Amino acid sequence: PHRGPRPGTMMFRDQVGILAGWFKGWNECEQTVALLSLLKRVTRTQARFLQLCLEHSLADCNDIHLLESEANSAAIVSQWQQESKEKVVSLLLSHLPLLQPGNTEAKSEYMRLLQKVLAYSIESNAFIEESRQLLSYALIHPATTLEDRNALALWLSHLEERLASGFRTRPEPTYHSRQGSDEWGSPAELGPGEAGPGWQDKPPRENGHVPFHPSSSVPPAINSIGSNANAGLPCQIHPSPLKRSMSLIPTSPQAPGEWPSPEELGARAAFTTPDHAPLSPQSSVASSGSEQTEEQGSSRNTFQEDGSGMKDVPSWLKSLRLHKYAALFSQMSYEEMMTLTEQHLESQNVTKGARHKIALSIQKLRERQSVLKSLEKDVLEGGNLRNALQELQQIIITPIKAYSVLQATVA
Repeated sequence: PHRGPRPGTMMFRDQVGILAGWFKGWNECEQTVALLSLLKRVTRTQARFLQLCLEHSLADCNDIHLLESEANSAAIVSQWQQESKEKVVSLLLSHLPLLQPGNTEAKSEYMRLLQKVLAYSIESNAFIEESRQLLSYALIHPATTLEDRNALALWLSHLEERLASGFRTRPEPTYHSRQGSDEWGSPAELGPGEAGPGWQDKPPRENGHVPFHPSSSVPPAINSIGSNANAGLPCQIHPSPLKRSMSLIPTSPQAPGEWPSPEELGARAAFTTPDHAPLSPQSSVASSGSEQTEEQGSSRNTFQEDGSGMKDVPSWLKSLRLHKYAALFSQMSYEEMMTLTEQHLESQNVTKGARHKIALSIQKLRERQSVLKSLEKDVLEGGNLRNALQELQQIIITPIKAYSVLQATVA
């Protein structure tokens, strides 16, 4: 006989309804990133079935085919820098998701233009929400390489640090589409935190959007690219949509476009607990190490190499609140990390405050041996054992490379 759900359990349709309610509260970019995160958890058969459904529904949509053709024309994309700033941002948001993997010429134009938008956004505190959405698309896009994503992760850190520093002014009450500041500047003139000529003399504004508030008290999701903006959920329950759009980037080790095998899915489910939400609003693009920016097989990732001494680097960086730079460390050996200098970090576009903090933290790593000798001496002389244990606890959570007798003999 058919048995209904146990008392207190939720019906599947109720769960779907709740999920749909959340979905409606997100903007188009957030919806896209969330869907991709869910799709990375399905089997290849499920993925193929969904692909067939989508292809069938889009077969007669001529508009999207025309838009896709424009999105993959390097010549068309290169001409966008002649448009007004707000028009360029709008074009990037509508076309970047349609870029075909392998179209390196068009991708280069997107990356060049995207860097200009990000530089202006950081300098003038304008187009903040749009910049976050563009970074979301670019960081999960199958057309971008590991090198592209590492560079974008650094741009994200600059954007977040600028916002965290409180650089924000009141937006203008009205916003006119063209105000005579359409110059983007040459690529050589633009770097993280630098706007092109003709941009600094315009008061910062946010393209008519509610200004960004780095707290959980922001208004519901603001839709700048055409999805349902009025269906936002209470902001007391859901943190800032700007942060949420960045935190939903899939953390699966698969490169974009790769699907896990049934065995991988089973193993993943066995180690995933309900209270460990993979879509934590508090996480950022680089908060879980190099997972978000890894492209499998195209470059080394020392975080995953046995005996590298780098496996604990992501958690160590997170304890220092420097996890946004994990992608940079994932390309280093333990020895390279231990010899890092502020000059090298500066060449990698790491901000002044962050590179100073990293340098000090690495200096402490170098001093661990002398600290241990000092602790041993104190304990043997009757010193406070509790203090020594606390010091040891701090050392244990730092990256440590296993001592190799063979290496020591060879050396």
